[in-house]
Amino acid sequence: MAGKLEKQEKEMENKTSKQLIQFIVFVLVIAAIAYAVYKFTAPADTHQYDKYNGYDFMYDEEQKLWFSTLQIEEQPFIIPFYFHPKDLEYIPVQKDIEDTLYQKKPKNVIITLPFNDTSSIVIAAIELSKITGERFKILEIPTSSAFNEYLQGFPLATCDNSSDDTLVINFEKSETSRIRSEGRCIILEYAQNESIKVADNLAYHILKIM
Repeated sequence: MAGKLEKQEKEMENKTSKQLIQFIVFVLVIAAIAYAVYKFTAPADTHQYDKYNGYDFMYDEEQKLWFSTLQIEEQPFIIPFYFHPKDLEYIPVQKDIEDTLYQKKPKNVIITLPFNDTSSIVIAAIELSKITGERFKILEIPTSSAFNEYLQGFPLATCDNSSDDTLVINFEKSETSRIRSEGRCIILEYAQNESIKVADNLAYHILKIM
């Protein structure tokens, strides 16, 4: 009798072990299927990551923009750029160009641009105004724009309008791109299709990333 009970108990244990193994295998199969479905259906990571001068950069393939996070008065700001700093290193920049702004903070900034150009020049002006103006609360200097060529009905400004209180950032068409200053006027000379590049370059210098 005792032997029969032991045999039944052993059969029960074997049956339970078999069921447990079957359950574990079933769970593993379901998990494998779920993982395979996720891998094939989940959207691919469209981001690239890089570091420049201690700053982290992330490139978003969908937006075609580089993003970097800056700490400004202990508050993080995510700032977009069209170009990575490495892509702009070939552009000559006057040493300490940012001092034109920082040595005496102006009460206002005027960004001037030619009117007979493509829409890129408008984007370039916006790139700078987001740094000097109030959008990202970085410099928070009242910033306006004007044409540096006469066009009836529109504001006109040139480097001649710069003063101790007014900093002018002047876009000029050129054969080659470079950034320089004359007094309280920062001059962005840009070759064809490079207006946004010189704007991002100056923005990086103002932020002391480059």
